[in-house]
Amino acid sequence: MPGSKRLLPEPPTSTAASLVDVPTAPEATLVDLVLGIPGAASRVHGLLELGCLSPHALAQRTELGLHDAQRLLAALELGRRVHAARSRRPRRLRSPRDIARFFEPTLAPLVHEELWMAALDVHHGLRRLAAVAGAETILTDGKAIASR
Repeated sequence: MPGSKRLLPEPPTSTAASLVDVPTAPEATLVDLVLGIPGAASRVHGLLELGCLSPHALAQRTELGLHDAQRLLAALELGRRVHAARSRRPRRLRSPRDIARFFEPTLAPLVHEELWMAALDVHHGLRRLAAVAGAETILTDGKAIASR
């Protein structure tokens, strides 16, 4: 309406001194910041290992609430996805270095071993990617076939 004042939200009252420099902060500070619980990082050890747990297992191991455990896992998953998005995967797999660069975003965060197969065409282009798990091969297009 003409002549009426538009109310804008108040700027945060916290000072710049209370803000954390996120890129240089230690892991403990970041965990406390994500959870909003000062000192929570003392219960969280080994972020790489914890990132592979379910929210229930993480909550039990760290004595955090289920909601807090899920929040921490979501933050770790976002970090993993950012890393994967930044990784440049080669279009052609011509050397061991190309293969390592291609699989690194998928396999690096794992705490267990997995076996993957890459089917290439005659020009070293990727035709199909498959994770081999036990008695069956799980294909990236969602189909599963038995392997013997």
